[in-house]
This record gives sequence, C-alpha cells and structure tokens, in this order.
Amino acid sequence: MLSATGHLVAEGSQPGWQGVFRVAVDEPRWWAVESWSPTEVVHVPTHRAMTLASIAGIATIASAGFLVATIAIGATGGSIALGAIGIPSIGGLSLLGVLILAPLGLGLTALVGPVPLHQRATRVGLFVLALGLAALASSSVIGMTLTYDPLENWPSVITLLGGILGVLIGAVTTILAFLATRGTPRRLSLLFLGGLLLGIIGGNIAFNLLANGALRGYAGPLFLAAAGVLGLGVAAMVAAYAGIGWLAIRHARRSAEAPTG
Repeated sequence: MLSATGHLVAEGSQPGWQGVFRVAVDEPRWWAVESWSPTEVVHVPTHRAMTLASIAGIATIASAGFLVATIAIGATGGSIALGAIGIPSIGGLSLLGVLILAPLGLGLTALVGPVPLHQRATRVGLFVLALGLAALASSSVIGMTLTYDPLENWPSVITLLGGILGVLIGAVTTILAFLATRGTPRRLSLLFLGGLLLGIIGGNIAFNLLANGALRGYAGPLFLAAAGVLGLGVAAMVAAYAGIGWLAIRHARRSAEAPTG
C-alpha cells in the first residue's frame, strides 16, 4: 500500500475547511482519506466581497491622498485645525476627509478580510483603528456645531479621548499583526516603522535647530538635511498606509480574474 500527505482546500461558494490530509492508496485507481487535520477556514470571495474590497482599497488610498494634502498645507504654514467652533479651513477640511475616508476603508478591509489581510489579529487591529478614527471624526463634527469651547462639551471630550485610545491600540495591534504575517504585510510594517524612525530623528534635529534659531552657517545645510530625512520618513509612513488599500484592490482584481470552474 502506498501513502502520501498533502494539502487540501475545499472549493465552492461557501467557506470551506483547509487542512493537512493523509491519503492511503491500495490500488492505482482507489484512494481514501486516512486522516484529516483542519487548520483554518478558507473563504471563497463572492462578487459582493470583491466589490467591498475594491471600495475599501479606494477609500484607503483616497484618505492617504487627503493626508498628503493636509501635511503639505501644514508644512507651508496653513491651518489644519479641526474640532474648533465653526467651519474649518481648507487644511481642516482636508484632515476631516482623512478622518472620514480612513475609517471607511479600514473598516471595510477588516470586514472583508482580503488576503493577505485575512488573519484575525490583523482584522481586529484594523477594526479598532477604524473605530478610533471614526470617534475622532465625530468629536470634530461635534466641535464644529458648538458655539463654545468643545473641551467644555462632554460628548466631544469623550469621543476625542476614546478616538485617541482606539487609534493607539489599533495601530499597535495592526503593526504587530503585519509583522507576524509573511510577505507584503511584513514589508509594509517595516516600511512604516522605518519611516517612523526617520521621522523622529529628522524631526527632532530640525525642530531643535528651528527652536534655537540656529539656521546660519553650518546649521543651515544641517537643517535642510534633517528636514529631508523627516520628509522621507513621512513619505514612507504614508506609502505603507496606502499599501493597505493597494492590497485590498489587488485581492479584488485577482479574485475577479481567477477561474470559477
């Protein structure tokens, strides 16, 4: 009798079991599954899931575009204040666009779980991050409707603090989950962390020189170099964030092109 082991994925329109199996072969044309060890549930994408994944990717990348615009406005001296009384400035509206589109994109990504973002820890992290950003957006909208200081309004303060907490927990959880996932998610997390490190180093040097007014002589080129490192770090972090949307869109396209049998 011959025996073999392998990997089997159940096919169909409904979720199936994926696992390791052992096959015993008595004759060339007869075989039977001798043992079965399920490992995880495999979800075969439906048309609706592919559509939601595409929307999630587009919303995430669009929010990254608004984030770049917000950073550019702030770097050139424009106001990006949000949550104050009345209608915000152009920079504030750009930031509000980030806080509206990012929860939509990240929340849908967590809901659909496109490969390779289908791991439970990844989806939990993205969902908590989306909730935190949505809470920040809610706090900002509440502040715009008030005629007094938003910090004196309990709903505004509670949603603000809850949003900050959600963003911190969600970001840390997502980064750790990405690090634990082989392939593109791990590379995106390393890109983000590398950009964060460059941003801290460049920003610390640049702001110290600017605060001390030491921009003459040798300090001038040093300031420009530090500002360049800061800009490179910010660009890396934004690119890593936009990569989440790219993964969702890529998953939707590959699922649409895959043969259905």
